[in-house]
Amino acid sequence: MRRLRLLRSCSALLCLLGAAAAGAGERPVVVATVAPLTYLVERLAGERVELRTALPPGVEIETFAPSPQQIRTLADARLIVGIGHPDFALETAYLRPFADRRGAIVWLDLATVAPATGREEDPHLWVSPRAMRRFVTPLAEALGRLVPAAAGEIGARAATLGEEIDALDRELTARFADRQGQSFLIQHPALGHFAHDYGLRQEALEHEGKEASAGRLATLAVHAKRAGVRAILVQPGGHQKAAEALARQVGARLIEIDPLAADWPAALRRIAAALDEALYVG
Repeated sequence: MRRLRLLRSCSALLCLLGAAAAGAGERPVVVATVAPLTYLVERLAGERVELRTALPPGVEIETFAPSPQQIRTLADARLIVGIGHPDFALETAYLRPFADRRGAIVWLDLATVAPATGREEDPHLWVSPRAMRRFVTPLAEALGRLVPAAAGEIGARAATLGEEIDALDRELTARFADRQGQSFLIQHPALGHFAHDYGLRQEALEHEGKEASAGRLATLAVHAKRAGVRAILVQPGGHQKAAEALARQVGARLIEIDPLAADWPAALRRIAAALDEALYVG
């Protein structure tokens, strides 16, 4: 029954999308499914495109389902820049079926260029500077084809952006060089690719979208007390009850991070600062 409701919802949205597609503006519309990808497109194309972000702030990417009104604003897209992960329902259940029907929409996925990490179940690819760095060139090429008159400008911006991401990667590598193998506790497992890049270990309270059980919390509490855990990471809009309970038991504080923040480099630096306190040996 739930699947039938989803199919009906998708069909209704596809009809709305088709009806709205005729209203494209003068600048080509580019839709990025999450704000960190919006950051890349904005840095590369600037005012040359009309840029929209599909995922609103403060929601979880695994569970968000757009309303017809929300998705209608994305209907005239010429290029969709996505994550490309099967668990991201916004892409798989809503945007990609429409793009397939339209045919004229170009779809570009971060997952196609992300380095193999053994974490294929984790959709949060954008927290990896190395994955985002690999994405700059194909994204710039796609934008250059979309706006041929600006292809040279976009290429120059891509070179600058690539250098900045390389510098960010070097900065983070140096920051965590003497903390290899250390662990951190986090409510929602959003930093697996970041942890892989910099030799850290993520220990998530959630598993497959479910809160930690009482038994798991008890085990984590013993472990966290022994290791001297000082902080647990949480995200805005997420379920924090388990993290709050664990923090009370072990005398740790909660630090809020936002991997989906629009200013992607600043968000990663804030995450790094939070990890300075949250990392522990054990």
